[in-house]
Formats: sequence, C-alpha cells, structure tokens
Amino acid sequence: MFVRRDPVTAPGRGEQYSLCACRPSSRTVDGVDSDVVQAGYDRGGDAYLRARNRVPDPRVVALAGALRPGARVLDLGCGAGVPTARFLAAEGFDVIGLDVSPRQVERARGLVPAAAFAVRDMAALEPHELAVEAVVALFAIFHVPREAHAGIFRVLRSFLPAGGHLLVIGGGDAYEGVQHDFHGVPMFWSQHSAADTRRLVEEAGFRVRSDSREEIDGEVHQVLVARAASVRF
Repeated sequence: MFVRRDPVTAPGRGEQYSLCACRPSSRTVDGVDSDVVQAGYDRGGDAYLRARNRVPDPRVVALAGALRPGARVLDLGCGAGVPTARFLAAEGFDVIGLDVSPRQVERARGLVPAAAFAVRDMAALEPHELAVEAVVALFAIFHVPREAHAGIFRVLRSFLPAGGHLLVIGGGDAYEGVQHDFHGVPMFWSQHSAADTRRLVEEAGFRVRSDSREEIDGEVHQVLVARAASVRF
C-alpha cells in the first residue's frame, strides 16, 4: 500500500483538503484484477462521458433543494464531474469530488473548475478524514470489492453530522464479475443484493428514507436515500 498526501483546493474558496491517497489490496475476478477500474476509466472515460446522461439525476436536484446554501458536498466516484459535481457547484455548494481514476479527475478539474477534486480509492478513505453535509455516490460503490462496502458506509457516516444526507445509486442485485467491453474497456463490478446494501447502510448509522429499484439509462439500479442517525450504532 502506498500513502501520499494530496492537498486539494477549490478555486475561489482558498481552503485546502489534505487527502491521504492510500490504495488497499486488489484481487482478481474472472482473470481480471479489480484494479482494472482505474485503468478502465482512465482509458474509457471519454466514451463513458459521451454515453451517459448529461442532465443531473432528479434525486441530486431534490437533495440540492434540501441543503443549506453553500453546504459542503462529497461526490464520491465523481468521474469527470459531469453532471453531478457541475450541477452542485453551479448551485453554489462547496463540492469535493473523489475518484480512483487520475484521468477522470483531470477531466473533472477542466470541466468543473469551481469544485475541488482528488484521486482517491474510496476503500482507503479514513474515518473523519472529511466533514461534509451530504454524500452523493452514483454508480460508483459497485466498482469496489463488496467485502469493503460495509467499511465504506461506516466511513461515510463519520464524515456527516446527525441528519446529514446520503444518496447512493448502486446495483439492483447481488453480482460480481467483469464486463470485457464496457465502453471499449474491461470493467469490474462487485455488489450485494439490494436488501443487504440497505442493511449495511442502516448498520453504519443511517436511517433510510427511501429505497427503490429504478431503470436508469436502460439498467436496473437501487436508489437509496438516507439520513445520518443522531446516534451512531
């Protein structure tokens, strides 16, 4: 595992976030290393950006309406910053975007200069490393080996005050495997069932407000909206 301190500053805000860039051990599934996620988005990020919806998800829009002006929001697995980080920054929020792909972070810095971005593996985030009022994780956590998901949700709870917001869009069913032509590159997925994901979120200290299965861009996903409980458990 390597460790690097990566200071990140959002233009115009003047505040630096010192983020520890740590990479946990990867593993192999179907003959492909889970580190393929970073390489895949480095190489295939432009094609992915062209293919995905450029309009912010309606749940993100609803979240923006529930936050105080200027609230700090973490976009976890931010990709190229479009549409989520760009929308939130345009609404005046203090946005921090983290992604495992250096090339995606480079894209995001160019496309969304008002937000702060850093290269991070979400499985290596440390408790209390950040303090934010909301966390958005769209189409991201399922790229991390699923045995790490419980720890990720616990760490995200540590970033939030009581009542803080969590929005997760993930896989709809239990699955682990590799798609060998995801926008022209191999890509790794690892996800629990929707029921198990909800249980892990609740065990991490969140109260689920809504949990639904929805078709998004032709795929079925779990959409989970939660608030940080007043008592951590």
